[in-house]
Amino acid sequence: MQKRFLMDTLRNLHRKFLPDNPRKSISYSLFCRLRPYWVVHPTLSDRDTCLCKLHENLGFVVQKLFSMKLCKTPELETLMAEICCDPLNKECMYNNCDNCKDKDFPIVGEFEASMQVEYMQWVMEDTKGQTKDNTETTYKKTVKKKIDIRLDDLIYLFKDMLVKFKRHTFNIRQQFRYCRQLKKNLSENESIVHVDFSENYTCKYSSNIQSAYYGASNEQAILHTGILYAGPDAHPLGFSTITSSRMKGPPAIWEHLKPVLTFMKNLFPAIKVVHFLSDGPCSQYRQKGNFYLLTTLLHKMGFHAGSWNFFEASHGKGAPDGVGGALKRTADRLVSLGRDICSATDLFEALVERV
Repeated sequence: MQKRFLMDTLRNLHRKFLPDNPRKSISYSLFCRLRPYWVVHPTLSDRDTCLCKLHENLGFVVQKLFSMKLCKTPELETLMAEICCDPLNKECMYNNCDNCKDKDFPIVGEFEASMQVEYMQWVMEDTKGQTKDNTETTYKKTVKKKIDIRLDDLIYLFKDMLVKFKRHTFNIRQQFRYCRQLKKNLSENESIVHVDFSENYTCKYSSNIQSAYYGASNEQAILHTGILYAGPDAHPLGFSTITSSRMKGPPAIWEHLKPVLTFMKNLFPAIKVVHFLSDGPCSQYRQKGNFYLLTTLLHKMGFHAGSWNFFEASHGKGAPDGVGGALKRTADRLVSLGRDICSATDLFEALVERV
């Protein structure tokens, strides 16, 4: 079986190889060229997507300082430990600890504070465009761009971002720990429903003419995926609902959830408490409309209580994404075998037949 290693993995292997083999000094480029045949180049589908903005932006700053030899390592966790007493202590990670809240990160080496440097950042910027009726408009767009800055300002930015990174990291660890404990300690009348909207599936024909290949000829299907954990002994059940509607607000969310909750009520009648897990986009799950529907529809369906837990920003990926990926790969395989999937209904029917 072939194994795929991304470029970051090769860099990590190279860093581990050097101290383990002190007599064999080898550059990173030569290390990559001499890789075994079963280690292949990454493809477009192997690229990292849906990454955390704070992690990425701090990583760009650290890489710049590391290349200028102003910090010892590009590893964010190691750098964070320099200004933190205890990574498991909330007071330390929230910068409220008397011992480390004013601790300054030690910059190694000498530098010229007024020197201009360039570094990369993900930023939101105004972009001009046109509406469907050719009216000029301005919209927000996320781009990765080079930023010029004084070196002392970059160091100040790094220290400020590192403090925010501590709190961010602590929240992530605590949330994952809570989820593990919640799953481990489920009672007979409790369940967990972990949900997420999957990336829209672009419907396809097995073969099509040129005018059908380009433009807006292909419809999109929306998949709301999830994993159901019911009681302490039941196996996790993956599920997905499919629609052609592009609405993703609270009314649409609960239309997706109703058949899942009805199925759970029939299959596990002892379940009285439902714990929902999801990411926290304000346009979807984390808003007052969803809270209102949670407190009303859940009781109307016969459940006694419920909770909704949100993961830290950009860290809500999990098992539901695997469900969406498996369904879309199955659909693409059916298309490659001659099946036309040109609508959400076709996608549903094709997947049901496949199961």
